[in-house]
Amino acid sequence: MRYLAAILTVAAAFGQPKADTARSKRLNDQGQKIESAGDPRQALKLYTEAVAVDPGNAEALKNRARLRFEIADPNEARADFERVLAIRPEDGEAWSMRGDVNAELGDFDRAVRDYGQAIAQGFARSTVYQARGVALVKLGEPKKALADFTEAIRLKLDNPSPYKDRGVAHALLGDWQKALEDYDRALQLRPDYAEALVERGYAYGQLSQYDRAIPDFNKALQVQPDNARAYSVRAATHARMGDNQAAIVDFSQAIRRMPGDPALYLGRAAAFAATKQYAESLADRNKAIELDPKSPVAYVARGGSYHLMGDHEKGMADRTKAIELAPDYPEAWLARGSAHFLLENYGLAVADLEKAVALNPNLAEAREVLEKAQAKLAPPPPAAPPVATKAAPEPIIPSVAAPPPPEPEPVKPEPAPTPAKAEAPAVRKVAPQSKSAADLNREGREQLAAGRMEEAVATLTRAIEADPKFAQAWNARGYARMRMKQLDGAIADFDEAIRIDAKYANALHNREQAKKLKDGAAKP
Repeated sequence: MRYLAAILTVAAAFGQPKADTARSKRLNDQGQKIESAGDPRQALKLYTEAVAVDPGNAEALKNRARLRFEIADPNEARADFERVLAIRPEDGEAWSMRGDVNAELGDFDRAVRDYGQAIAQGFARSTVYQARGVALVKLGEPKKALADFTEAIRLKLDNPSPYKDRGVAHALLGDWQKALEDYDRALQLRPDYAEALVERGYAYGQLSQYDRAIPDFNKALQVQPDNARAYSVRAATHARMGDNQAAIVDFSQAIRRMPGDPALYLGRAAAFAATKQYAESLADRNKAIELDPKSPVAYVARGGSYHLMGDHEKGMADRTKAIELAPDYPEAWLARGSAHFLLENYGLAVADLEKAVALNPNLAEAREVLEKAQAKLAPPPPAAPPVATKAAPEPIIPSVAAPPPPEPEPVKPEPAPTPAKAEAPAVRKVAPQSKSAADLNREGREQLAAGRMEEAVATLTRAIEADPKFAQAWNARGYARMRMKQLDGAIADFDEAIRIDAKYANALHNREQAKKLKDGAAKP
């Protein structure tokens, strides 16, 4: 058997033209010179000729693969790198380059493996660790990525890029303070680093430090006027601040630069809906579905538009479509169940909301609406004789001059969800809201009482997003900001609480205290 194989190998060899290794080397050298002179396409032709003359010339194959990746077809580049690695499996640089190609093609699992092989073969460069960290983040593993970014930093301390990427990983893990520290370090090394400015602005926005977030976005756009992400994140921040008109302007700028991103249309649609521009909102949600016909989020959102415009049949159809596309998506069941509840179809509401709770037992909003729907179906209790009660007075939050933490205020009951609330999309993909406004308000007050002011501001902001008319949450966030000496923001929060409830004595008292502190700080 071995003898037969040897005969076949010799026969195959005689059937192939003999490799001219010397000529192949000359052609490869000429290609490198021409590439250095600035003519990559002519160089690519010479590398291809070198490979044709000697298919085993790994260096020519590697050069062709690199140029194919840069100026031609990444799939052809990947095929070339596979040939290189079959000839030279110890070539760490080739493993790293193929990792770059796989990452570009969206094959992040293979990219991670390739970078690992590059490191194992001794090509343990800062750029390789950083690239593997980025691929791990794309795979949804930011915790694993932290170690790679840290090693990339250790190998090259003066490179701002891995600091920025490590900051993003911290942000994805919800550690905003560590994220800010990394962004600060990146910007110390490169003050005009637009990507780091955008990410730091986003982190500030998540902490409701809008007076710091907006200047970062503005500076990033001065450096890179066409940075679509800067526009989109600034738009989302304007929306969080309640300035939906500014959000619409920025989303429009982002869409001009990235017209194929459905998330941008969903973001602008939410801002249109918030300003009661329902036709414009519907048009954007139609566009989002056109760009991504399999997005359950887009169908939930468009269903909300139809409900707001009174077309409940189409609204229900869209939310049903969202369930068909993603039967395990609890927010789709919640959205349809909430619509059934508002239309007084309580039996159907219960069925949908029970499914939402089964899929995500921590989805507090679904549990609350389910209880309300079940109560509507239950027989009324027997009438009881009225008992006179006296409402307990709301405790007044102490002034900053008397710093003990406030007593908990009575929790405002969550209103029944509206179609608009159920469908509002986020610009970025984030974890779905799992707590009600009341739960978040309670949690924020506990953080406030423990002296964790930044955490309290972030949590109370989420409560406000869940229910923008929750005056107690506005008041509590204002108090936290007052404690942090963010007096303008505090006064704005108290103003909003009072706008919602003009007789809100606690907020009136706290606003007066904040104004006194501001006046005192302004005096020489």
